[in-house]
Amino acid sequence: MVPGISFAGCGFMYPYYFGVTKYVSEHFDTSKLSVAGISSGCTAAASLACGVTEMEHWKAFQQARKLWLRRLLGPFMIATKNWIEPYLPTFEAHEKELLTASREGRLTLGVTAISLRKSWWPLVSRVVDTFRSAKEFVYVVTCSQRLFPFYRWPTGYIEGEYVVDGGFSKDFAKPRNVSPEELVTVAPWTKVIGADICPQKMESVWRFFIPPSRDRWERSMQAGYEDAKRLHDVFVRKGFPPISCAAKHTNDAERKADVRQATFNRNDSAAALLQAADSASSLHCLTTRSRTKAAIDAV
Repeated sequence: MVPGISFAGCGFMYPYYFGVTKYVSEHFDTSKLSVAGISSGCTAAASLACGVTEMEHWKAFQQARKLWLRRLLGPFMIATKNWIEPYLPTFEAHEKELLTASREGRLTLGVTAISLRKSWWPLVSRVVDTFRSAKEFVYVVTCSQRLFPFYRWPTGYIEGEYVVDGGFSKDFAKPRNVSPEELVTVAPWTKVIGADICPQKMESVWRFFIPPSRDRWERSMQAGYEDAKRLHDVFVRKGFPPISCAAKHTNDAERKADVRQATFNRNDSAAALLQAADSASSLHCLTTRSRTKAAIDAV
């Protein structure tokens, strides 16, 4: 067994997670860490497992925001294809790391299967930890967050089952190779769902539905970083290996460079910032099941 970390679904409150992942990356060895996410928590899982940076997430988010601004309903009732396109280039750029994490069993996403034949209760928790392309991964992310009113079509389709938001059946997805005693759970809520890492004071639940500004994004990140720092002993108790002194020195230098780059980006024009995000390329992939492939290719 190895230590792991799991992120709950939280709507548009997910920038909090990037502060947590930043702290974890700076203080612990994440090379063998198993990560899991449900719904918007999948973004944080990708950050740790695949090396997707906070700024890359922000640029993809800005691409999505451009689409929302052209719609009467904004970020609500959006087609699956229009959720995939803004984020796919980011994950295609990290496809090698993503596939490596998948092959090593270090990346897990949680979904809820709708099954009337196998159980008296129709909503059954499932985990997906095998991905063969960046597009397949992003599609599974959309399945993990199929929640009204964000999606126009309420279900996804994975391996012969219709699926909805992972939060309908579990608060946290658990990687197969992690014991409960070694799993750190994270949520931007207070102790309502029993997360190990969470704020002392809960923000308004309306933040769940409101796309954050850059200022709100950065403040949420800082809050996540401070909470992870305050609860450092939780990671130690769960078996997270401390980072070596040499690696920590390298991370400190990279962090200072990130601060300088962030300052430059804030002073740059919005047009230049958005230009850095590539437009979505052709959406092709091979998937593990033929019917799943049809579902992915249909979006």
